[in-house]
Amino acid sequence: MPEYLFNAVICGYNSLKTDKFPMGYTQKAELLCIDCEVCFGCSNNCNNGPKLIEPYQIYVKKSTDGCCELGGFCFKTAIKKPRTFLESNEELFCYRQAASLPFTQFGAVRSPLCAVCFVRLYPAPIKVGDPPPLAAPSFMSILR
Repeated sequence: MPEYLFNAVICGYNSLKTDKFPMGYTQKAELLCIDCEVCFGCSNNCNNGPKLIEPYQIYVKKSTDGCCELGGFCFKTAIKKPRTFLESNEELFCYRQAASLPFTQFGAVRSPLCAVCFVRLYPAPIKVGDPPPLAAPSFMSILR
């Protein structure tokens, strides 16, 4: 298995990846009206992330779907109309954290979860490992 669910509580989970993990840190998160993307390291996951510009440069511009956007070499933060309460997906080398509230069919977490020490307790059946599968398009990409 390439990914193992470590722990989960209702709307979020942590997992360990043993195959194809990023060499660095990537984050895509949305909390109410704040949208944030961060990418450190040498990973192909950064291609759709923040616009890479010269180090130490920061830009501020009017966002296409919101109020304003602030960005730099490896980050982008925007204030916009709220579309969801929480949608988050973070990866640091082999560690992954994901959360969604409310649950959606394209979110990182599609239904309530419960797991302790690599044992998934809910949804049934009880089994070791498997995290909930992600949809092909992520919730964040559909919003864009």
